[in-house]
Formats: sequence, structure tokens, C-alpha cells
Amino acid sequence: MRKIFIIILIFYTHSFAQERIFYSADKFQGTETPEGPIKEYIGNVKLIQGDVTITCDYAKLFETTNISNLSGNVKLTQKDLTMKTLRATYFGNKKFTKTDTELEIQDKKTYLKAKSGDYNSLTNIANFYENVFIEDDSVIVNSNYLQYNKKTQESYAYNNVLIKGKFNSSYLLSDTLIYKPKEKYSISYGSPILFQIDSLENEDEFIYDTLSISSDTMQAYRYIDNEHYVFTDSVEIIRKDVKARAKLATYYRTKDIFILEDEPIIWYENSQLYGDSITIELENSKLKRIESVGNAFSISKEFETFAQFLNQLAGHTIEMIFEDGKIARIITNQNAQSLYFSQNDNGAIDAHKHDCKRIEMFFENDEIDKINFLENVNAEAIPYQDIKSGVKQFYLPRYKWSKNIPLGKNLQYKSNYFEL
Repeated sequence: MRKIFIIILIFYTHSFAQERIFYSADKFQGTETPEGPIKEYIGNVKLIQGDVTITCDYAKLFETTNISNLSGNVKLTQKDLTMKTLRATYFGNKKFTKTDTELEIQDKKTYLKAKSGDYNSLTNIANFYENVFIEDDSVIVNSNYLQYNKKTQESYAYNNVLIKGKFNSSYLLSDTLIYKPKEKYSISYGSPILFQIDSLENEDEFIYDTLSISSDTMQAYRYIDNEHYVFTDSVEIIRKDVKARAKLATYYRTKDIFILEDEPIIWYENSQLYGDSITIELENSKLKRIESVGNAFSISKEFETFAQFLNQLAGHTIEMIFEDGKIARIITNQNAQSLYFSQNDNGAIDAHKHDCKRIEMFFENDEIDKINFLENVNAEAIPYQDIKSGVKQFYLPRYKWSKNIPLGKNLQYKSNYFEL
């Protein structure tokens, strides 16, 4: 079997190496040199090798090596692909074209441009170097290096990568990108950051609201009816009114929903929210709902001057409901517990603890207006004298407080084609 394989390989290699190149031009001249014969083709030059056709103004063929130097309006075509550049070198034995000048490739709906590059007509793989630009019917990609596979239409981009959605204001920055348009899928490595910029109309002006999501790895699924992104490890979400961390997050862009899992935590104004999983739902770019499910715990600062007097909620679920972007209700369900502090007119502070099945908190202008404790209620009032001796002893069992708040990210990118 191995001998048969070797014979087939030798036959294939020999057959391809013997694939002839046909030349035509307005003018032809040849010379003999110590390195072998050289032929020059001048004016309306055309090279044809199998399914590859190249036209240019001038071609210099080194017959011994079957290498041609091409210059002036160089154009290579292979089926649906067209490559244009000012000058190039064509390696006839390999059906390989290389150029150190700016080149363009048009392949069906995909357009590519770079400062230099090469294309292998046998493997259908192109490499692009410096200021690489690629555009198809859904995204634009910019990078310092990119490899493009004509057969699969897949792209592998590296170093200073930007991918921009053509039909939305989303930008993704990363070190490495693998893009598979036929599958409407891409994956990014090297601390990718997704930015989405929305504009909110406020009276007579537009306010720009930027969302940023960063992680170690990001996968994008660009389906028309279900565009979503999966972020893995060290996930940080930053929006003007919400910040979050998790080890796993999914952003359903078409639905404006985030699902955070694996140690998620959310910061909202002066509050923190924990749980096994947390869902953030937006509507018209405004907060609509935040829900923590499984070991849900909420904590908020009530008094700036009394840092340890922290209001707390615990339950199986905690749901925060917003109206017009402002907090309207907080509902805690199943084994609901609360600890909250109040201050009387004399400045004295006491605490109140409750255990019940359900707690409903209603807000007016971001202030608590009413609280309902429902079913199997147990209540305890804790006077200031007891609190003074050590308030932490009254904290709820799952108390936690994190100072590791994500820092804001800036959308910055610069190339020959973009400056953000």
C-alpha cells in the first residue's frame, strides 16, 4: 500500500510540475545567460496555467526555475477570485503568486486588501501582511496579518484585530480572530473586548451609551434571528449603570439579554448582587430586569458614614424590576431573608431582620416606599446598643462584599482604515 501511495504521489507531483504555462504578448524577446534562458514579454501580457490566468504589462520569465517577474497592472483570476497588484512574482512550478506591493482580492462577496501578500492557486490560501482589510456581506475585519482560505472562505487574523458589524454599532478588538462566515461563527482570543455603542435620545440631544464586554475568549454566532456572543473566563461587563463579573457569560444581542454564570456578581449603583446565575434584560437600551437565581444575595450601602451598616437580602431568587430605567420593585422568593437599617429623627440607627417566604420592596424615585413580608414571617428588631457592640454578628449567613469592581474600557483603535 505504501509503494502505491508513493507512486501516486510521484505521478501527481510530476503531472502538476509539467502543467504548462502559455504566454502571449505584443512583443517578445529572449536572451541566453549563464543561469539559463530569459524571456521577456511586453505589452498586453497574458499567462495561462490551468485555471489560473494572469495579465500584466510586462513579464520576465526565468525558464530554468519557471519563475516570472510581473509588473504593471498585474491581475490574476481563478474562477470567482480576482487579485490585483502593481507587481508580483509568479512561481509556475507551485502556482504561487507573491507581491511586496499593495494588493486587492475580490472573491464572490469577500473583498480583501493589504500592503503585501501572496496567493497559492493550488491550495487556494492567501496570506496578507500589514494594514489588512477584509469585508464581506456582514462584517469588516482589520488586522496586521490575515490568512484567507478561498475554499472555505475562512479567515485567520492576528495582531491588532478589529471586527466591525456592518449593520450595527458593534466593534470587537482582539489579538487573534478565526472567522468562519459560512457558519456565521467567529472565535477571538487574547483578551477580546466587545464594544456596542447605542444612542439614546434625550430631549434635544443624543446621548451615547457604550457597553463593553471583555474576557479571555469570545465566540460569536451571527444568526439573523439569534445573534449572540459567549464569553469565557475573566468576564467583565461595563455599562453606565451596571458593572459585572463572571467566569461565563452569554449576550443575546437580538434580545438584549445577558446570562452570567459561574460566580457572577453585579454592581448596580450602591448595591451588589450575587447568585448561581444572573440574568440582565434591557429594553430600548434601558434596564428592564435583573434576576439572580440560586443562592441569591443582595447587599447595599445605606449610610456613607456608617460603612458597616449594609442592607442585605437573601433567597433562592432576587428579581429587580425597572421602569423607564429606574428601580421600581425588588422581589425576593423562597427562604427570603432581610436585614435593613433605619435612622430615626434623633440620628439613632437600629436594625430589622425578617425571615419569610417572600419579600416585596417598592421604590419611588429610587427610595424605598413600601415593604411587604409575606407568609411565615419571623421578625426581629435590633436596637442601636446591640449594633454598636458589633454589627457584623447580625449579618445574613451568605454575606459577601467585593471591592473588585471592573474598570472602564476605552474604545481605541488605529490603522490605515479605522481610527476609533
